[in-house]
Amino acid sequence: MSGGEKLPPGTLCVVCEDLATGNHYSVPSCNGCKTFFRRAVVNSRNFSCMGQGNCAVNKGVRCACRYCRFRKCLTVGMDKNSIQNDRDRIGYTKRTRRNPAQKRMAVNPPSVHSNEEFHAGERNFGTGASDMEEDVTFCFPIKEPESHAQQVLEDCDVSPSNSFSNRASTSFAATNFEPMLERLTQLENNFSLLLSRGEIVPYASLDEALLSPSRFAKPVNVKITDPIVAPKSGNEQHKMPFWRSRIIALYIDWSKTFTAFRKLPYSDKVALITNHASSYMIMCEAFRTQS
Repeated sequence: MSGGEKLPPGTLCVVCEDLATGNHYSVPSCNGCKTFFRRAVVNSRNFSCMGQGNCAVNKGVRCACRYCRFRKCLTVGMDKNSIQNDRDRIGYTKRTRRNPAQKRMAVNPPSVHSNEEFHAGERNFGTGASDMEEDVTFCFPIKEPESHAQQVLEDCDVSPSNSFSNRASTSFAATNFEPMLERLTQLENNFSLLLSRGEIVPYASLDEALLSPSRFAKPVNVKITDPIVAPKSGNEQHKMPFWRSRIIALYIDWSKTFTAFRKLPYSDKVALITNHASSYMIMCEAFRTQS
């Protein structure tokens, strides 16, 4: 029996105790556990438990241990044999979810676009995008005004380092945005050099960090051949781990290179940094750590 049968209001998923959406694979369950169970069976997944094999499985932590979650799915009676009947229906639903206008376009594609139709498409670009599948591609050639491109170029202040050339070829500077990309690349190169090889004293407070000049506003006198820095033994000055304190300091200095950020009210700067710093630190570590 699958999701066609209605359940009494308030029925809970027998796996994680979230609100059940129907009888899926013979038991009342939520969409999350239904999808998890189906994918585990269809893909013949093998899970392992990092604990003792008795992890809690409830709404708040159901994704913590896939081994214990899958075992509970089987324990409460989810039926592997009932999955096959649902596979085609689920796949068909996913393939046919598209905007009605896109369906009409696929059936009767126009051979010639008038200028009026083209500009109407530009004005409506992005409308209803959340309802479209990933295979829908917009083909409108949108060109940024030159004045806007120049403003973007001026929005990032960065000084060159000694180890990266800041010379651009004639072809590289042919388009409006390539100089901007060069400056952003230079900023990223300087960030990497300072993070791995620069002398960085972490800021004592966020106020100090926001009020101090950016490290990127002056030439970066660090070379790629310089040795990689390492934490000093017995250094208890800062509670944060060595690399994280460096990432946060450079992240704030990087933010200060952008004119738009510098023009914000001080309270907005604090809000942006405090709400985004932890996410940035995790992404930075994931990107820069080999393992």
